[in-house]
Amino acid sequence: MAIAAGLAFGASPSKQSAAYDDAACTACHGGLRKQAHVHTAVTSGSCSDCHVPVSKEGKCKSPVSGGWKLTAADPDLCAGCHDMKGKARSVHPALDLGCTSCHDPHGSANPSQLKQWPVAALCTSCHDRKDVKKAVHTAVRQGACLGCHDPHATNEAPLLKKPRATLCSTCHTAAQVAKDEAVHGAVSRGLCLGCHDPHASDNPRQLARTGNALCLECHDAKNAGKPGAAAVVLDLGKKDVHPALDAVECTECHAAHSSPYAKQLLKPLPTLCYGCHDRKDGDRRVHGAVLLGRCNVCHDPHSSPNDKLLRDAKASDLCFRCHADDVNGRKHVHTPVAMGECLLCHLPHGAPYAKNLQKPVSALCLECHAGIADRKNVHPAVARFGCTGCHDPHGSANDSQLLAVGNDLCLKCHPKITGDHVFMGFDGRSHPLSGRPDPSHPGKTLGCQSCHDPHSSDNPKLFLKGNAKMEVCKNCHANH
Repeated sequence: MAIAAGLAFGASPSKQSAAYDDAACTACHGGLRKQAHVHTAVTSGSCSDCHVPVSKEGKCKSPVSGGWKLTAADPDLCAGCHDMKGKARSVHPALDLGCTSCHDPHGSANPSQLKQWPVAALCTSCHDRKDVKKAVHTAVRQGACLGCHDPHATNEAPLLKKPRATLCSTCHTAAQVAKDEAVHGAVSRGLCLGCHDPHASDNPRQLARTGNALCLECHDAKNAGKPGAAAVVLDLGKKDVHPALDAVECTECHAAHSSPYAKQLLKPLPTLCYGCHDRKDGDRRVHGAVLLGRCNVCHDPHSSPNDKLLRDAKASDLCFRCHADDVNGRKHVHTPVAMGECLLCHLPHGAPYAKNLQKPVSALCLECHAGIADRKNVHPAVARFGCTGCHDPHGSANDSQLLAVGNDLCLKCHPKITGDHVFMGFDGRSHPLSGRPDPSHPGKTLGCQSCHDPHSSDNPKLFLKGNAKMEVCKNCHANH
């Protein structure tokens, strides 16, 4: 090559001209262009784009100069062509240290003129290894750091290529993770890293923590109102806690990502409950809630201040969640109902008898009202219809919870009873059947019950006393 006149070794830069060509450099440094991956500035530019000679003694003993320096300091020199920061909010600290921390400025055997290959080897020269735990993210195992991170700058910390909420779905698509109707709130909001470590973990599936502790970080009532707290919270400080929460993990009942069933249950109710609990639908009469599999209407599946995980302490409050409160405001309410003890008569899951009764109606009533129907002559209505033929078992506006007032109830079965039912007096007047005070029952008015026992009697025609009409009359007319 021809060296420009006057450019002798050691000449002062002020006396030099820019009239030197790259051939003078390549005479010694030609190997820089023979690498597999050569910097474009080397192949299409001039050495003087980046280097200028100085008179100071240096390694280069060329006729041009004894030494060389960069036209600007790294990384400012590189930024003249490669603006890697821009207005990004998250910038790799290596950019401030200098691009040559990672790249060879002339050429390299590695793509992008990287100093080390594969990429993971270069990253771990500064960053701790991420593949030394039991469960390692596939991308980390493959050394694909740049699958998630931009090596220079991005708007998402820490150098993420996309926002966290959408980055995971690049590989783990919604069709895989959120394919079913009931989707975990964390999944729908893209909070994958709330549960999983993005690199590796000693727990299965790269979970951040094991067992129920992970779920309770969001679902524990203690954390209610805090950032990230779930809408559904569990208070495990209550008196009765579902044993399943101690024996197994939440994922024994719930799917972590999505499920075809409400609450992300693994199986529909009551199939899920019957995995541990005996079936409750084997009786002839089954509670509608049980038939529909609505165990959670009465029971809280996690915890409760009440025994058996019941949602209400008082049985009537629990029953009135579905059954209309048909006794509120009634004048006469059956004592067990007034106490809220529905389960004294009804079984909550199923029974052999109608209305989920523990026993046949009359037998059940006689447990408390013993002796009223065990005399010689029993009212046919009691034998045929049971107690509920005349009484409302819950409550009524009438005395004794009767279905109708006084004689009106009796006349439903005995319509032919008229004013001369007792007898016609000598003066042509009949005995009154109502509307007068009852001498034998102070405070009450005359009625059928003034002479007859409505349940049973040892006397004919259910007379209260006496074997004939005239003997009955003596109850009120003893002095006549």
